[in-house]
Amino acid sequence: MHSRHPPPRSTLAIEIRPYQPGDEDELLSALNARERSCVESRTAISSEELTWFQAHPRGSRTYLALDPDRNGALVGHLSAAPHAVWMNGQEHRFAELFGGFVASEYRQGLAKRGVYARLCRELFSNHQGVEGDFIYYGWPTPEEWRLGRKQLSFEAVRTQIALTRAVPGDGMAPGGLLEIEGLERFERFDHQARWLWDRCAGGFGASALRDEEFLNHRFVERPGHDYELLGVRDGEGVLRGYAVFRVGTWNGRSTGLVCDWLVPCDEPEVGALLLRGLDACARNASADELFCLLPEWSPWFDRFQRAGFLATDAGRMLIARSKARRFDAFWMRTQWYSTLADTLIV
Repeated sequence: MHSRHPPPRSTLAIEIRPYQPGDEDELLSALNARERSCVESRTAISSEELTWFQAHPRGSRTYLALDPDRNGALVGHLSAAPHAVWMNGQEHRFAELFGGFVASEYRQGLAKRGVYARLCRELFSNHQGVEGDFIYYGWPTPEEWRLGRKQLSFEAVRTQIALTRAVPGDGMAPGGLLEIEGLERFERFDHQARWLWDRCAGGFGASALRDEEFLNHRFVERPGHDYELLGVRDGEGVLRGYAVFRVGTWNGRSTGLVCDWLVPCDEPEVGALLLRGLDACARNASADELFCLLPEWSPWFDRFQRAGFLATDAGRMLIARSKARRFDAFWMRTQWYSTLADTLIV
């Protein structure tokens, strides 16, 4: 009896190289072609979004796998988005692995010389060193996790816990967001974002630097995504806290996503105003639920629950690979302040 599936092609001759200008059309075609059996089916990526990714404030890492026996056909891809992270009194780079795929006929399970493992090793080797990427992380598919654990020294940081709450239907009309005294909607972040992050960062062992460059690139300049920026200021106009909202999909389910949350722990009244604003955004967008990721050690994790949020399985595992033993998965689980802002999934 013959197998339905052809045997995997040899990967020994596959060329791994960095992305170059001129690769755009073939890469977009491969990323958006469902028949190519990507590691995970993601939403379609436009040329504008690819350009936006390549213009990441801290650079970008993209590697391609090409088959010379098929005229250099693109058969695999891996990208990483590096973020400036303040950790242990120094700035480092944490890079999110994103968008990886290997064409189905080139997969070889857990083979050490498999295309996905080779893509990862090439990326790691070219971006290590003193100024290189300190930690790689991601929210993998089961296949990516098996490969990462067996071949690439990835560890599970946490089984991600989501905070979810049904949006109260109190009859607030569209536009009611503007009627919440003390709350504002704004178009762009300015230098005060860094002031706010500085006030909060003393309680973090590690956190991406949330300055205007990072936040505007992530939430304002990203094409094809509409985010609501909510802020609370004091009587002198100083930003005391912010939240970012959009309707999006997590694990195939449409929901109101709290994409970022930054509020000093000793200002619960600021958090209460922002939660009212998030409810209003969700109602205006006809979303029935708010969805948020916060580290369990943050005081806000407990305060969200006291505000009616339920802690549930987010259906994702956060994994990471550190180049320093003392900054292992346990350290990241108990020290790293991360939200949905730290992933390009949404």
